[in-house]
Amino acid sequence: MAQISKRVTVVNVHCGQSRKRRRCIPRKKKPKAKRFCWETICGRIFQLCSDEARTYFLSTHPYPAAMVRVDNDSKCAMTVFIQLNGKEEVIAQIEQGQQVSFNVASLKSLRVECCGESGVCKGAYLIRVRQFER
Repeated sequence: MAQISKRVTVVNVHCGQSRKRRRCIPRKKKPKAKRFCWETICGRIFQLCSDEARTYFLSTHPYPAAMVRVDNDSKCAMTVFIQLNGKEEVIAQIEQGQQVSFNVASLKSLRVECCGESGVCKGAYLIRVRQFER
């Protein structure tokens, strides 16, 4: 059981000019913060298990910062190779039914290899590329 009471608040507003004048001192402008925008790239992973690693994304220079998400919808495991700027590479094993996300500072390519005997490897990938506005 709840009791509700009606309350009325009255506020007086004075709409006249003030006699005091302020002296405005110009402030230094703060530098604008860099803003960035997202661009989304997505697709399906569908390949035979006996194939070698297939490239699903290849970036041009300069390599952007990105968030990479890979979903495994098949009955076998996937090996994901994310090549970064230079010779660095992130290698991850994604098991059946898993969804794994990576946040990388520079993305050069995304390759997927199927590791199993089920015949077909399937899933999805989503890449959100982050670029600064100019």
